[in-house]
Amino acid sequence: MTGASIQQGRSGGAAVQRYPALDELRGGAVIAVIAYHSLVSTPAEAAATLDHVVNGVIMFLPNAIDLFFVISGCLITLILDRTREADHTIRTFYFRRALRIIPLYYALLLFAHIFLKYLGPTAFGPPGAAKWEWLLLTNVSLALHGPDGVGSLFPHFWSLAVEEHFYLVWPWVVILIRPQRMIVVCVALAAGSVAGRVILSFNGLAYASWLLTPTRLDGLALGSAVALFHVYRPEILQRWAIPARRWGLILLPVCILLLLIGVELSRLLSPEAHKQAVATATVVSPFFFSITFALVVAASVSRKKDGEPGPAGKLLRSIARYSYGMYAFHVPLIVILFHSGRIPQAHLIGGSQLPYRLLFSLAILTLSYTAGLLSWHLYEKQILKLAPSYRYSARDKSPSPREGELQAIPVP
Repeated sequence: MTGASIQQGRSGGAAVQRYPALDELRGGAVIAVIAYHSLVSTPAEAAATLDHVVNGVIMFLPNAIDLFFVISGCLITLILDRTREADHTIRTFYFRRALRIIPLYYALLLFAHIFLKYLGPTAFGPPGAAKWEWLLLTNVSLALHGPDGVGSLFPHFWSLAVEEHFYLVWPWVVILIRPQRMIVVCVALAAGSVAGRVILSFNGLAYASWLLTPTRLDGLALGSAVALFHVYRPEILQRWAIPARRWGLILLPVCILLLLIGVELSRLLSPEAHKQAVATATVVSPFFFSITFALVVAASVSRKKDGEPGPAGKLLRSIARYSYGMYAFHVPLIVILFHSGRIPQAHLIGGSQLPYRLLFSLAILTLSYTAGLLSWHLYEKQILKLAPSYRYSARDKSPSPREGELQAIPVP
């Protein structure tokens, strides 16, 4: 999967211009998410000072999901805005989203329920839990019932549910509201999302505030705002591209450091104060991270030309190509490995658990990359060959997408 925008006339013919810088951001984001689930799956006891520091940093790795949301909001809004006057904008958008997301999602669910039943109820949740996943409502189930209500195989599908809900409604918003007013809509959605998290969190529902679609729209909304500026006020992004990137790189570590200090200091007061500090971090961190990531994405899409990437850049772009499959497969891989009993969850090396945890994370990243690569070339790419049959306009005579264009799908 890669970052891209849609470049075409308002009539709807679409050709994909890729943003390689977004590929690298997406690759880094999927590494962070997989590392998080790998690290929390192994014991987190602070056997050494370094372990304690790492445990503090780990709690913010899930915010990489906000980078996925910002990128998705940006790319989806670019697609919809550039095709708003096409003949079949919404219908074609839904068809193409379904071709990209649904086949792998449901194939994985079907495979698990046929071949992985031996993992038991811990993996699948209580009776009836599966219906939430089949209905793309994993985030709602988690919010209502907690982790035990879903099982250990597919809790990460909550973010796919959020994106699917966004995809369902956002096309109508973009088509029905004039572009001049869309920025206001984006700001209102971001503010409303933060307000919703505040209300839920301070009523004892901090976990639900992290998961529900209405309270996780700030990243998607800010990414959409970046897209609108890119289309209608590109001179603003061009003027602020370098400062935005600089501020983004500064804000990210500052946000993490401030939140870490606040959470750690709260331990000195009382357990209740610490609990409240964690709830506060849950409320504010997605917004801080979303703003930071929006600045970085704005700088990325405003670049006039990307140079040849170095080895790290090439690796990140390769990871981005298979990031959807990597994201889908990595948690089931962790569950299967631990259930087999051949992989220990705890192992001390030099008096610390950290080396083993890092090695385990690297192993899961490697296995996920392999699974994503195979899934893309053997299955997903074949399904996407149907995409040219669903055109935004009868006047769209653009050729069938090349392989690189088929990868331009903004989902985690």
